[in-house]
Amino acid sequence: MTTTKFLERNVYDYKTTEYILEHVDKTDRVLFLWSGQGYYCDSRRLPDDEQTIAILLSMDSPTPEALAHRLRSNGITHLLLGRPDAYWFISLHDPKNLHRDALEYFENTFLPTCGESIFKDNLIELYQIACN
Repeated sequence: MTTTKFLERNVYDYKTTEYILEHVDKTDRVLFLWSGQGYYCDSRRLPDDEQTIAILLSMDSPTPEALAHRLRSNGITHLLLGRPDAYWFISLHDPKNLHRDALEYFENTFLPTCGESIFKDNLIELYQIACN
């Protein structure tokens, strides 16, 4: 088995990371919501090391346009929504429903308005921020 095949089988976001390396400009930045893993990617990937960024960004439910402006002002051009990590936190570490509320905000408010899906693999989806 090749290294690539092994990684595709065992690292759930490997195909998405490969897509980023091949199709996202080197000057763009992808914020990985709920994913603190920094493997197999270069400086385009901004991992969520503390796995709380989604909560912090969605607090007080900013308008999608306001959040898009804030993200772009910080150099973030894409969001990767790692549902397996989000679901893990929701099911095991979310007594105040903060992770659940953050996921609902991104899925139902922000992404339908300001996210353009450019790659999807299983439960991982990569969005380009479409609002300025």
